[in-house]
Amino acid sequence: MDIINYNLCFNIMTKDEILSFIYLDPAGYGSAVETYKEARKKDKTITMQDVKDFIGKHSEQKKQLRGYNSFIAQGPKEEYQVDLLFMPKKDFPKETFIGGVIAIDIFTKFISIVPIKSKTIPEILVAIKQIINKMGKPKTVYSDNEGAWSAGTEISKWFQDENIKHIITLSHPAFSERAIRTIKNEIYKRVKPPTDTNWSELLYPIIAKYNYKSVHSSTGFTPAEAEKQQNHNNVKLNMEMRKTKTRLYPEIQIGDYVKIHKNKDKLDKENVSTWSDKRYEVNNIDESMGQKLYFLDGYKQNGRVVGLLRHDVLLVS
Repeated sequence: MDIINYNLCFNIMTKDEILSFIYLDPAGYGSAVETYKEARKKDKTITMQDVKDFIGKHSEQKKQLRGYNSFIAQGPKEEYQVDLLFMPKKDFPKETFIGGVIAIDIFTKFISIVPIKSKTIPEILVAIKQIINKMGKPKTVYSDNEGAWSAGTEISKWFQDENIKHIITLSHPAFSERAIRTIKNEIYKRVKPPTDTNWSELLYPIIAKYNYKSVHSSTGFTPAEAEKQQNHNNVKLNMEMRKTKTRLYPEIQIGDYVKIHKNKDKLDKENVSTWSDKRYEVNNIDESMGQKLYFLDGYKQNGRVVGLLRHDVLLVS
């Protein structure tokens, strides 16, 4: 009799109540697939999407969503990604430069690198000015949130004074990081460290090869050819054909609550979340050149209000 009453109770339970009983119970399954199989025994209308939606509401996502979404600029100088490149002193003991400032036009893939002797903000700013003087003034500069690039620094303020929109990601600027790996690989192809050769002596021939001889797989052109007006449509078409869009985000609206991305320490365990403990309310959404920036109530960087990109925020209930 007790078993009959136990089973009958499922007939009057909602989908969420059934899923709660199966998934959240201490002796429950804790797995989407197993929960789905068991829930279907109680209610044939329950779908896998019902299970995923339920888990999304009741079990916090600790990692970034799987997949990757490409961003395609609409033309040259729409966005530069900037970053710092560092070279090990032990590999190049006689080198006076510790690294360089790199910028890449994400439409043409044209790059410029200026070596630096220190990572002080004044020296990095001088390098940025040299790069922009050479490559031209962009509409947007995209960087990570480390050190010199942080909101409120002299560099960030200079972008503002120059009417250059500065977008800061809490994760990593993918295009500039890929360019850094390419340049480093080209350097190490030519020397075997430790070496008396200075890496800075190899830099400019390598950059010239990259910009004027190497056809980029995503554009189908060398960066220099991609800069030419007559090639812009083909560059855009080639990038659209290779565009990746495998990460699906739930829509965020003003008034929703989100958590923000944080970088995990190397010693953090697997179950440590990549998202902040604090929740923030979205109070404004700004769309510019195909990218949405989400402004959060009470969130600032160095006292400055900044918007965050979609991959830097997690929608929470």
